[in-house]
Order: sequence, then structure tokens, then C-alpha cells
Amino acid sequence: MKKKILIIIAATSLFTASAQKAKVITANRYLKDYMDSKEVGSLDKAKEAIDLANANPETANETKTQVYRAQIYYTIFEANLRLATDALLASINDPNKRTLLAYQNTNITELDTSYAAFSKAKLLDIKENYKSDIEKGLAGVVIHYENKALAD
Repeated sequence: MKKKILIIIAATSLFTASAQKAKVITANRYLKDYMDSKEVGSLDKAKEAIDLANANPETANETKTQVYRAQIYYTIFEANLRLATDALLASINDPNKRTLLAYQNTNITELDTSYAAFSKAKLLDIKENYKSDIEKGLAGVVIHYENKALAD
């Protein structure tokens, strides 16, 4: 009887671990779908999947999870910035003024989350498998921070 219970517990924990790893992959697929189609629903699903994976201790400390999380939140920030820019198209003709106002009107919570995730990924990436993705992502985040600071 004890053997059966232990087998069931082991099987359940293996299933849970693989389910969370699948969430990471699913999140990345939804992000790619969004990049191809610009359909906001895909981005929402990517965020939902990566948040679930990040909440699980078994996948939260994996480099891949943090890189995908950072990329998803970065994309959300850029989508919000694009919406803010588009909202100003009719009222402001000067593209520089429009961009500055869009940065002022865009919340940076998602950018902060992206930065934190890229930073965590950099610490976790001992083998440097994601080094170029992390460096490219951090560079983009820094540019947005600089633009936001200039706008403010």
C-alpha cells in the first residue's frame, strides 16, 4: 500500500513539473504568434502562461523562464507605447512631440518587470546559453528607460 501511494505522489509531482515546463514553451509560442499577427489575445495568453510558470518554484528559477518572461513583458510595454503613440496621431503632427507624450502617458510597470526578469536571467545563465538574448533585451530596456526619462 505504501508503495502505491509513493508511486502516485511521484507521478503527480512529475506531471506537475512537466506541466509547468510546458507553460514556458506555450508562453513563447503565444509570443511568437503575437509577433506574427499583432493579435493582442496572443500576448495576453503569453503573459498568463509565463506568470503561471514564474509562480511555480520548479520553473521560476530557470533561465529560459526568466528570458521568456522578460521578452513578454518587454513586448507588452512596447504594445502599450504603440497604443499611446497611435492615440496621439490625430492631435499631434510632430512625431518627436508625439513620441515624448506617448512615453509620458505609458506606465513603465511592464518595463520594470522585464528589467527584473532579464537581470535574474543573467544571474541564472551560468552557461551563457541565453547571453545574446539577455544583452539585446537589456539594451532595449535601457533605451526605453532613457526615452522615458527624457520625456518626463
